[in-house]
Amino acid sequence: MLESFLNQLNDASNSSANRVINKVAQPRKVAFVCNPKMGGSGIIATELAMALAERGHHVWLLAEKHPYSWRQVSETLYFLKLEVNDYPVFESAPHTLALAGALANLIEQQGIEIVHAHYAVPYAAAAVMAKQICKQPFQLVTTLHGTDVVKLADDPAMHRVIDTVLTQSQRVICVSDDLAQQTHQRFDLPIYPEVIANFVPPGKMFAGSRQQAREQLQLDQQGIYLIHASNFRKIKRIPDIIEAFALVRKDIDCQLILLGEGPEVEPCKALAKQLGVFDDVVWVGQEPNINRWFAAANVNLQLSDYESFGLTLIECMVQGVPTVANNVGGMPEVVSGTGKLVEVGDIEATAQSVMALIEEQNHSSAEVQQRCIDKANNHYTSEAVCIAHEAVYHGLLVTAAKTA
Repeated sequence: MLESFLNQLNDASNSSANRVINKVAQPRKVAFVCNPKMGGSGIIATELAMALAERGHHVWLLAEKHPYSWRQVSETLYFLKLEVNDYPVFESAPHTLALAGALANLIEQQGIEIVHAHYAVPYAAAAVMAKQICKQPFQLVTTLHGTDVVKLADDPAMHRVIDTVLTQSQRVICVSDDLAQQTHQRFDLPIYPEVIANFVPPGKMFAGSRQQAREQLQLDQQGIYLIHASNFRKIKRIPDIIEAFALVRKDIDCQLILLGEGPEVEPCKALAKQLGVFDDVVWVGQEPNINRWFAAANVNLQLSDYESFGLTLIECMVQGVPTVANNVGGMPEVVSGTGKLVEVGDIEATAQSVMALIEEQNHSSAEVQQRCIDKANNHYTSEAVCIAHEAVYHGLLVTAAKTA
């Protein structure tokens, strides 16, 4: 449960916890497979791979290109480019088959002990296939980030694939209590999913103040800025954000910053023009230094149909920025105590919540910022997340050694 994870995090600084860390932090050989594009699951997977490598583990990340947030942080971190050949006989390139074969080769050549897949389909599915062709045994850990459970699993055929993949995973990890409960309800797993929250790596934070961020971005120091960052899919409900912004804009002189790219960008631009707020929106597009923008903002908006966790929630939180989020999925677990929750589709309540947070900051901006920063530092650190994963890896390998 997430509560158990948070308790472990809060204990991580005492001496007994340090003894546990020393016991489980033996160098391991781990292969990561994930989506390399901009998106929460790929960013978290890549950052976790890098953090584990910095702690001395040998970590390979296998993908068709360097992931969005990749940095060569350690000599024990390796990137292996996945080559997917396009054959005329197929409608599309056989990505999953190529990944399975490349994984099997990597496992045999490097003695990989753990394959850590982020998403059941296609990444853990490829690892299950690799088990069938690989001459060396390995442990499969599958982290679920939400989409494969709450969206893909609605397809009966895909449900059977995901169920098989999760059943054949030695451990399933979910990023929130809500996602763990949904996974448990939808699939017949032999073990209840482990809950390990997401985190913000120290190197990804903007180290300066809101004033410094605005100076670098050439934003008005006295301005009020709302912000949203995503891959602009329909599930993110960005039209709701624009409509709520238009309501807030009637009462408060403010601007909306939108970061990211995706299929909903052009429809959102059309809506902004229709509502007369197009010129009040800062259309940033894809931006590698995203946390500088978060640091410059007053309020974050996350109005998705569903988020198992919502990485941008803590990316903003660590910069002292509160969030207005929909009361669904794992977002209430994250936002509680720092921001405000609204029901899906309630544009009026969203606008009122945004204005309430702005008013609160007008009275005591420092207090609002510190409340967010304290929760981020107490609940979502990379060290605690690494320790939790090391414990999972260690437990699996000890069990496997006993049964060998």
